[in-house]
Amino acid sequence: MGVRLFFVVIILYGKPYASHGHAAYYVDNIQGDNKSSGVRSAPWKSLNYAVKQLVAGDHLIIVSHGPMHPYREPLYLHGLGNALKTIEISGEPGNSDPVLVGLDDWTDLTAGGGQRWVVSGKHWIFNIMKPSGLWLSHVKQWKENGVFSLIERDQVTGEQKLLPGQWHYDKSKRHIKYRPMAGETLSNSHIEGLVRKQAVGIVAVRNLKLKNITAMFTGNNAISIVNDSQNISVSRVTVRYAGNNGISVARGGSDIAIKFCNISDIMNNGIIISGGGDHPVKNTIIKACSIQYVATNDGITLHDDQQGNSIGRNHLIEGNVISACQEQGIDIVSGRQIVARNNLTFNNHDSGISIGHGARNVRIEGHASINDGYVGGLVVGRSMAVVVRNSLFANGKYHQIVIRDANEVVLENNTVIQGESGRGSVIDIQERSKQVLFRKNIIISQVHGKEVRLLRFLKGRKSAETGAVFDDNIWWVASASGKEFFVKRAGAYKLDDFKQVFNLKNNGRFIDSGVRFLESQSQLLHATEGYRDYGCGCQLLGVLP
Repeated sequence: MGVRLFFVVIILYGKPYASHGHAAYYVDNIQGDNKSSGVRSAPWKSLNYAVKQLVAGDHLIIVSHGPMHPYREPLYLHGLGNALKTIEISGEPGNSDPVLVGLDDWTDLTAGGGQRWVVSGKHWIFNIMKPSGLWLSHVKQWKENGVFSLIERDQVTGEQKLLPGQWHYDKSKRHIKYRPMAGETLSNSHIEGLVRKQAVGIVAVRNLKLKNITAMFTGNNAISIVNDSQNISVSRVTVRYAGNNGISVARGGSDIAIKFCNISDIMNNGIIISGGGDHPVKNTIIKACSIQYVATNDGITLHDDQQGNSIGRNHLIEGNVISACQEQGIDIVSGRQIVARNNLTFNNHDSGISIGHGARNVRIEGHASINDGYVGGLVVGRSMAVVVRNSLFANGKYHQIVIRDANEVVLENNTVIQGESGRGSVIDIQERSKQVLFRKNIIISQVHGKEVRLLRFLKGRKSAETGAVFDDNIWWVASASGKEFFVKRAGAYKLDDFKQVFNLKNNGRFIDSGVRFLESQSQLLHATEGYRDYGCGCQLLGVLP
């Protein structure tokens, strides 16, 4: 009897966490224990221990104890799942999202694993070879807009005075200096040191749902999806303070959806889909995400990899809001069969949306670009078969639309508005662009008191070489100067003269030998004196032919 009892004990406890799928397990970094069973009343403690217990069909729930008790280990998922059942990893319903950070807590007086803080006059100092970042808060919470980063002050010279709340790394002395604010002491401050590259790594995974978590303070990509991962859904995830990209998809993969995510304070790109060799990424969706404050590159980018390999086919970018990116809000420079619809970009430095570098079969629908771009609200670079419809491009900082070295471009039913302080051209056609059709667009310039360029052919590109067609558009200016249409080496024209000089017989198709104005009613409109309003970007009010 004793032997049998002992045998039963071995069966029950030798592999206590076996699952056939469809089971819910919990992990709790404060109250958990890896020797527990993983149920809600007895959760595991470690994220990666918990992940190793999962089989296809299971659901791992990460219990949150708030942002001041984050999970300080990367969530590493490798080779999980199968084609039939989905593994789900999420925060706990009804609770705040769990926070995953790439940080170590340096709150105690001995910082960084052995280096002791020293108080010297008005400053705190400790030695470190090469820091990647520190954050501090004396109120012991993450500050939404007040987390002071060493990265912000790494260019301070020795003669410049540190103000309260600022960091400085002295490269010659190899030490960090911080000047505390009023009320901050070493004993009451919370200090975080950035050490790890990523918060979540998804490697060669099949059928995964990741949702309702927050990833913060990482040295590289906050979330990486790589090595031909398939059927991956990332939804309702918050990403902040990533040293490279917020969410990165690379080295193959298919059927990947990134939805309802909030991404901000990113060094490189908010979301990047990059190329791969034998297995390029295909069938992706980026939907209803908010992306802002990207320091060096783009909000969303579809891009070749470093070896020049393209991404694959079938990508949808829909319903996203993107602002304050250093380059483009949306940058489509790789792939085929791409749709971007109903996105809003504003206050991005270079452009709202850019297409180029060989991207093909791209459709832009319902886009709104406001106050974007020292290059243009819309930039169509080296690409082929691009259609832009039912979109608004308004108040770009320089040009509104730039078409540069592109082939087979259609712009239809769009509203293009140059604001009162606008510079550059409303529409700029450059380099070897060919076969460009403008149909049923409203082109507006609110500039008055100086010459306006509604349309310009630049960089030696003769209009007769572009095959450009202008069909049934409305052209509107605040005050006509007679020089709204410009061709390099030919000079400026008013609309009637421009049409007469460059008009060709309508044969109903793209041609390569000239610019054609097909609209029989096309006229340049200007404002009634003292009245320059227009309604809803669509109907023109108070204008006279």
